[in-house]
Amino acid sequence: MKPTARNPRLNRWGEEVLRQAGLVGAYLERANLKGRNLSDVNLSGVNFRGADLSGANLRGATLIRADLSRACLYHADFEGANLDGSDLSMSYGKCISFKDASMRACALRGVTYKNCFFWRTDLRWADFRGAWMLGTVFDEADVRHTRNLHHALFYWYFDPEKGPAIYEPRAGYEKIGRAFPGVSFQENAGMGKIVCP
Repeated sequence: MKPTARNPRLNRWGEEVLRQAGLVGAYLERANLKGRNLSDVNLSGVNFRGADLSGANLRGATLIRADLSRACLYHADFEGANLDGSDLSMSYGKCISFKDASMRACALRGVTYKNCFFWRTDLRWADFRGAWMLGTVFDEADVRHTRNLHHALFYWYFDPEKGPAIYEPRAGYEKIGRAFPGVSFQENAGMGKIVCP
């Protein structure tokens, strides 16, 4: 019997089975999981490579050594989740919440995150090589022993009289570390090559 809107009891039963059994090691590459409730589910070792997790609720989920590379994480909620050792390389998103999450030894290489929240997040030993963390907040985050922070981008530089925002400091340009209403900057297309020595 399939869960339906007419049979909410079966829907609740299915969610409870998912929470208890989890999806450890599942292959969900390129899966469409938009808006799914995966809170408190054990997703350790799951392959989410290229999956769409836009708006997904992953609060309190266990994602140890999960592969989230190239995943779409727009408005995903990872509050209190355990992502230790996970690979988020080349994933992208806006307004992702990693509040109170554990992300020790995570690979954040080449991510594009705009206006995300890492409040009280444990980021020890995480790798930030080539990460674009524009407008991202790291209040009270533990960033001890993080790797390649000097190869990550955290700011825009903007002069309204001289044109579009740029990503390297120039005389007369204002350093912007947060987003503000009414102004949008292009992060992906046409940026040119990023050189990390």
